[in-house]
Amino acid sequence: MITEMLQISPMVSVIITTKNSSTTLKVLLTSIIKQSFNNWEIILVDNSSSDKTVAIAKKFTQKIFVKGPERSAQRNFGAFKSKGKYLIFLDSDMELQKDVIKECFEMAEKNKVGAITIPENT
Repeated sequence: MITEMLQISPMVSVIITTKNSSTTLKVLLTSIIKQSFNNWEIILVDNSSSDKTVAIAKKFTQKIFVKGPERSAQRNFGAFKSKGKYLIFLDSDMELQKDVIKECFEMAEKNKVGAITIPENT
């Protein structure tokens, strides 16, 4: 059957923690939308921002949650809400090159590793 011939890659959950990130968030979200790997979900966990962070995020995902009091609690909550086989944790001030998610996915699938670190270039 046609559906049997199509292989769909496991989903990657991209978990973003935010707190008053309106000046940087759109760049990150746009870079996720432009990824060459397309089977992902964006989960945004906001720590009660008082700026337009949530309004910006709503243009890219409906999976927006409010959780604090700090980043590790936000990341754990995002992981709990995720549906992906793999999790990528990002800070709101990052910007991804177009193949980052694909490269992480391929490395994890090939090497059966438990964690991959994405180096940040400044």
